[in-house]
Amino acid sequence: MNADQQLAYAWQTLQGGNATEAERLCLQVLAQQPKSSKVCQLLGMIYDRVQKPDLAIQYFEASIKHDDANVEAMNTLAGLYYRENEFSKSEKLLRQVLRIQPSYHPALIRFAELLVTENRPDEALELIQGYAGNQNTPDIQILKARAQTENGNAELAIQSFQVLKAHASQVRGLSYYHAKALDGNEQSEEALSVLTKTVPAPTDRHPHFHFKGKILLKLNRFEEAHQAFAEALTIEPTNQDSLMEVSNLLFMQKENDRIYDLFEQRIEKYPGERNLYVLFGETLSRMDEIDQAIAIIKQGEAKLGAGLDFHHAMANFYIKANAPTDVKFHAEAVLEMNSDALPARGNLSRAYLMLGQGEQALHHADMGAQVLPDDQFWIGLRISALRLLGSPEYERICDYTKLVRPCPLPPPPGYATTEEFNDALCAEMEKLHKFSMHPLYQSLRNGSQTSIDLLHSKNPVIQAYYKALDEPIRAYIDAMPDDQTHPLYRRKTGSYKFAGSWSARLNDGGFHVSHVHPAGWISAAYYTQVPKAVPNSPTKEGWIKFGEPPFAIPGADTAETWFAPKPGWLALFPSYMWHGTNPIRGREHRMTIPFDAVPV
Repeated sequence: MNADQQLAYAWQTLQGGNATEAERLCLQVLAQQPKSSKVCQLLGMIYDRVQKPDLAIQYFEASIKHDDANVEAMNTLAGLYYRENEFSKSEKLLRQVLRIQPSYHPALIRFAELLVTENRPDEALELIQGYAGNQNTPDIQILKARAQTENGNAELAIQSFQVLKAHASQVRGLSYYHAKALDGNEQSEEALSVLTKTVPAPTDRHPHFHFKGKILLKLNRFEEAHQAFAEALTIEPTNQDSLMEVSNLLFMQKENDRIYDLFEQRIEKYPGERNLYVLFGETLSRMDEIDQAIAIIKQGEAKLGAGLDFHHAMANFYIKANAPTDVKFHAEAVLEMNSDALPARGNLSRAYLMLGQGEQALHHADMGAQVLPDDQFWIGLRISALRLLGSPEYERICDYTKLVRPCPLPPPPGYATTEEFNDALCAEMEKLHKFSMHPLYQSLRNGSQTSIDLLHSKNPVIQAYYKALDEPIRAYIDAMPDDQTHPLYRRKTGSYKFAGSWSARLNDGGFHVSHVHPAGWISAAYYTQVPKAVPNSPTKEGWIKFGEPPFAIPGADTAETWFAPKPGWLALFPSYMWHGTNPIRGREHRMTIPFDAVPV
């Protein structure tokens, strides 16, 4: 056989299930043709089939090196990067494929999938519209409907799914995504009905039961939610998302002992799963049990050896333990293994801030901001470093007098006063707060948070709230000067959209840990309920404070300004400003409806 015939035979052998023989044949051909793109591509496919992703990636990269127009190899490699969560690498390759061959359907599908997964639905819709042309196939239609769900057009998505029912046999996961659209349109009961009537394919069973659990949780059917999550974990016992949902639910139900059982039983049964140690440690950290979190990772290191994942977790925990030298050690260990690990840059910047070394902190914060210029976390780190250094730039981009803007909410149509509207809104919010404990993965302590994104609510009172916000938000934007060097002003387009909204209710001793909103631009807290003692409290009880980071910085970690909340008022501010609150005392609640807005 010549080389081409041997390669064709290797392909047939692989299809027949004999990957070892296919590999032997390909390596023989590769020895004769070391720069053959086709041979490297087939070797990549073989190693992908036998679950050796590192070798698969290596040979697909070689295939593309030898033929930079091999769109099949590029598309498959993009899929491997996607599976390894290397989204930026996947996106770069897919864009390259579509430049070479704009009508290449598999790359269009994969790229749209990536954009939806990364919560970039508007870009996904633009991509589909721009490239798909007349390729209005069922897989294109379902991606379009999924993107419509994610960008808030769930009602339109539901119409698309109704049309797609005729192609149910051709579209994987149709019922699951239909249920997501219904749930996004505040039709959770209908979404649950769709899932209950569906027998998912074997590969779809975990997401099916996981999402069913989330819907049941939203409907306050907690025991049924536990059952659905238990079913999901029977299918994928170490799945991170399901373990997080269960531990969060147990925590809010004040069943912390069951959280320990949840993880300890799995660690005993799956001792080689490093992710279990990391997730258990992160959960304990969120429960403010830092010493136990550190001990769990040390236990994992003793059994499985140190690694990037354990070093990264330890750096995070030592930040909360106020141990900057340890933070620095573990962050540097991560960067030695992967110099592109941005989270480690963030941890290293925080370590230097805690050590009072502003120049080094600014250096690492700048590196993150160069990659993600609109991520408010990196701007927050830069601000702290500039303040530590006494830079006038800090005053320029953190002018609290100008940028923190309290104002009353104008009463919506149909309400004589803001007070009348606020009473109605407060009553609706009370119905949505079903837990007495805060969720694990948020900034509040000793309080509760709504489980739904209020932007999707069909409640007319809640909808009136968002309409009433338009006037103060536009006034805030209109007051911004044109300045392309300012992290807030440079993003001004003259328009905006909401990017997320929820309600938080604080109980006795409740407060918010200082934080920023990484995905925001403008943030705000609107006050529906404030204890009577708060506005005039001599200790600033329940007040929102700005400028205080959630970690110690010598000489640069105190609040710079405060706002005493009043019912019916909101405070607008840049999403990059550190903000938190002082604890409240007594039986009265403090309730807010915060939101993030981003430019359009």
